[in-house]
Formats: sequence, structure tokens, C-alpha cells
Amino acid sequence: MTSIALQHSKYGFASLRTYLAAGIFIIGNIVIPQLCHLIPNGGLMLLPIYFFTLIGAYKCGWKVGLLTAVLSPLVNCALFGMPPVASLPAILVKSITLAVAAAVIARRRPGHLRKVQPLVHREEPAAVHAVVPAARAVELEDIDRARHLVQAVDVLRHDRFQLSHRLKLCES
Repeated sequence: MTSIALQHSKYGFASLRTYLAAGIFIIGNIVIPQLCHLIPNGGLMLLPIYFFTLIGAYKCGWKVGLLTAVLSPLVNCALFGMPPVASLPAILVKSITLAVAAAVIARRRPGHLRKVQPLVHREEPAAVHAVVPAARAVELEDIDRARHLVQAVDVLRHDRFQLSHRLKLCES
């Protein structure tokens, strides 16, 4: 089974994939706020108009996030009158800021790309099978480093316990 990672470079303004992803997130930003408004003060309490903007920017990059951040409030305002036109500029600024921040955070966080299962399974070439043991070796190396860190913490705890025990003996 092959795993395909979402890559930010696949989402350029010239790509249809960018607009499809943004469209899906915009639909989410239209449906979820309507459901939240069924709860008294649900819109103000949950801030649902930013939810899919953050997900889009984090998972697909700043271009999808920017499209979602700008178009979601505008479409919601045009269709349902929410958010009100008077608060639309502030919401747009906040939405764009959140989208850019989510995309920047996603870029800086190591290993931020999540793997998704493909719809169609295909046989993998032998070269792909050779990469899997290398990835497992890296994981094992990380486990070994973590084990050393845990051992160091245990030593520090033991030393701290001995020191506190000696201090108690000196006080009495």
C-alpha cells in the first residue's frame, strides 16, 4: 500500500488542485457556521468561520489558506448576511492573518506533512521497498536517543532524591 504525502508545492495559483481544495474548505466554512448558529451564541462562542481556513492553510499551504480566508467570509456574507457587512473588513484581516500564521507554523514544524491513503492501491517498485528499512532505522535511532534521554532524567531524579535525603539528615 502506498502513502502519498500532501505537499505544499502542489498547490500553486495555476493549479486546479488549489481551487478544488479551497472550494472544499470554503464549503466547510459555509456549512459549519450555519450549524453553529443553531446553538444560541454558537457563532460567537465557537468562531467556526476560521476553522477550515486554519486547516486549509496548515495542510495545503498559504495559497489555499489565503483563498479560503478571503472567499469564505465574502460568500457567507453574500448568502446569509453573516458576518455583517460592517464587521467584514475586521474578519477578513483576522482570517488572512490566521491563514498566514497557520501556513508559517506548518512550514517550520518538522514532519508537518501528514500521510494519506490513496484511493487506488498499486504495486510498489523494488526501490520503494528499499527506502522503508532506512525510514525504520531513523525511527529506531530516535528511539535510542529517547532512551538515553530517559536514562539521563532518571539519573537526575535519583541524584535529586539522594541530595534531598542528605539535606533532611543534616537538618535533623
